[in-house]
Amino acid sequence: MIVANVFSDIEKAEDNSQYTEKLDSNTFNEGFAHLVSYKQQEIDTVSWDGDQLEEIYNNSR
Repeated sequence: MIVANVFSDIEKAEDNSQYTEKLDSNTFNEGFAHLVSYKQQEIDTVSWDGDQLEEIYNNSR
């Protein structure tokens, strides 16, 4: 699935908007893309509370 096919204005917002709208659209677009493709696994099979992701979370706080 390509996010821009479902949310047709998202790429325009990334290119031609105010800063906060660009940030929102880019965060959603890229965040969603990485979420649904995380390690090529289905979302409900990922160990979201595992040691590796917890370490990344703690380092990013």
